[in-house]
Amino acid sequence: MMKISKSEIQKVTDEPIGLFYQGIRAEATKEKYTRTLQRILCDFFEDVLEGTFEERASQLVHKAKADPEWITSLLLTLSKKLKERTDLPRIDDDYLSPNSFPRFFKPIRKLLDMNDVPVAWKRISYTFPEHDNTYSDSRGYTREEIQKMLGFIRGPIDKALILVAASSGIRGGGFMLYWICMV
Repeated sequence: MMKISKSEIQKVTDEPIGLFYQGIRAEATKEKYTRTLQRILCDFFEDVLEGTFEERASQLVHKAKADPEWITSLLLTLSKKLKERTDLPRIDDDYLSPNSFPRFFKPIRKLLDMNDVPVAWKRISYTFPEHDNTYSDSRGYTREEIQKMLGFIRGPIDKALILVAASSGIRGGGFMLYWICMV
């Protein structure tokens, strides 16, 4: 039976960025979150925090713990500035798709959550713009298209695949199937 003694219990003394990395399992996510967090801390918050990326992460965590209103104000300001970019014309170099808006907050949330910093995330997320689904290049199947496909089925599995695909909204290429038409 496994037991943990009092002497084995370690106080969490890792640097904030170390705890951030401990909370990320996938290497690709770690790289993506690091790039985004670095951009936010070193570029967006250039006038708010000082030092290297690691020092800025540490400052953010310590200031946030000392003053919860400060971190809320900072995140609401970031949301406001990013939201202004979603209102720009799509051809503008500074345009930001509303769909990519949350990706700026996920690494910050991971950093703060891993360092036990309480943040009113609901309040922050309520300021996000609505997703933009108006420019999707896909559409659902028409009844006529479904009927035409059903005309080529060879059994119940084919019928099930067509009806699942048509009714579920699965993306194009979701099934890797090849239909052979024998005429």
